[in-house]
Amino acid sequence: MAQVSNLYPTMTTPTPTRVAFITGAAQGLGRAIALRLASDGLDIALNDLPSSLPALNDLAAEISEKYQGRRAAVFTGDVRQEAEVKDMVEGAVSELGRLDVMVANAGVSRKRETVADATVEEWERMWEVNIRGVLLCYKYGARQMIKQGEGGRIIGASSICGLRGYANFGPYCLSKAAVRSLTQTTALELREHNITVNAYAPGVIHTAMTSLEADTSPASIVKHLLKVSDFRTGQPTDVAQVVSFLASTESHFITGQTISQLLLEKCQQRTMHSSSRNKDDFTPRNSGAFVPHLTMTTPTRVALITGAAQGLGRAIALRLASDGLDVALNDLPSSLPALKDLAAEISGTYQGRRAAVLTGDVRQEAEVEAMVESVVSELGRLDVVSSSGPISTSIQPLLSIAATVEEWEKLWEINIRGVLLCYKYGARQMIKQGEGGRIIGMSNALTRSNVVTPPLHLAASPISKAAVRSLTQTTALELREHNITVNAYAPGVIHTPFSSTEADTTPSSVVKQLLKVNDFRVGQPTDVAQVVSFLASTESHFVTGQTISVDDGVSA
Repeated sequence: MAQVSNLYPTMTTPTPTRVAFITGAAQGLGRAIALRLASDGLDIALNDLPSSLPALNDLAAEISEKYQGRRAAVFTGDVRQEAEVKDMVEGAVSELGRLDVMVANAGVSRKRETVADATVEEWERMWEVNIRGVLLCYKYGARQMIKQGEGGRIIGASSICGLRGYANFGPYCLSKAAVRSLTQTTALELREHNITVNAYAPGVIHTAMTSLEADTSPASIVKHLLKVSDFRTGQPTDVAQVVSFLASTESHFITGQTISQLLLEKCQQRTMHSSSRNKDDFTPRNSGAFVPHLTMTTPTRVALITGAAQGLGRAIALRLASDGLDVALNDLPSSLPALKDLAAEISGTYQGRRAAVLTGDVRQEAEVEAMVESVVSELGRLDVVSSSGPISTSIQPLLSIAATVEEWEKLWEINIRGVLLCYKYGARQMIKQGEGGRIIGMSNALTRSNVVTPPLHLAASPISKAAVRSLTQTTALELREHNITVNAYAPGVIHTPFSSTEADTTPSSVVKQLLKVNDFRVGQPTDVAQVVSFLASTESHFVTGQTISVDDGVSA
């Protein structure tokens, strides 16, 4: 029987403080992640090789001093050695009381080398740290979390080199691709224990490792790998912000995902240069510390949410309002009473927040254009567009649907055309403002399924949603130079009025018929809204062109 999801209250009620274990914490990404999770209120277990003990001790002292009440314990050891990983996890539990988050960050890279020239020893070295080390951290982190019985978060370090192959980086690409596969497999195995398993896949991040291994600077890696010159090199804090979200209770419906962090842009002068940032600066999600253009011109950002009258759109509107954004609410004219009720709820619940109601059909270009103009006229600007409220289709054979061209066209008009128009006119306004922005679309987890056989009797909707994923990637590339990120969320089965009516009786029947699985949870609209909250935040500024599945691991 399907279970409706919740926020795993057992993760926070047994003890007042969650505990995170971070490998490779002495410098670079690991150090930034440790500081960020400490700022989020977690106690931290810090690991690195014995040679890094002074740096670990300094970091532990900094955490204790900077974040009052936070504890930091130091554990030196080699993640390639199973006995040492086991002892470190046990030591962390003994000293800090529990383990809720495991971040398997430790890894190695190296200079450029072809497959033909690389030695067997080099491949094995990559395997030992980048794969074996991650595997052991997953294994013993999972064992402890299962023993506690209160869920948890396991997070691994992949790379953009794990998402595709790059010439001259064969050993590294192989090792990071293996992390991605290991993450998916482990996620499926640990779902029943309420343990999520995800990975982050950084682009080129300015750390000591990249500086040493590049010919002269991190920039040369990008030139060798991506053959581009219009890029920004990221900071460790850019990765730490993503890990912060994956480690939070709000990410509980995301598992088996590898989230890439790579932002290329042509106009350096439009953003704060990477080298000018404080490498250890952490601020609340919507403060705009790392993308000042988003928040410095006005005190309040503005979001347009389509399909806001019910379901996902309504939950997204409420969440963004709670995050401090003014919201413009759109749906069809028939939903006007529901929109007005939602606007009143937002104004009454979140003091100082404004909510404007704008009815209109997102299939009509003139109406979308006018709607965006109205948002700016009433609320002063536009910083976030969330294109929600698409439709699906009844469960029936492909030939039956194909016989009705109108059914396909109806899906195209809302699932594709509506999103395209929202992207288009939202982007035009953001470009006009010149201060960046966030565009967020809705795809579907079925478009990201690794199952070889396509979902039976439901072709039209996944096809249209796959097009949204492609549109999101394309638009993200086109808008990089304007500091506008474009991402999408891909829900699994979410309990909404829409999903209840399209299934035979309940949302659970959709999964049973399409994916042939029984051990799943049906999500709530708030599960999706939490992901949109992150994608809409200033902290997501180094994530673009991504489609994040919110489906309890079904797509994995």
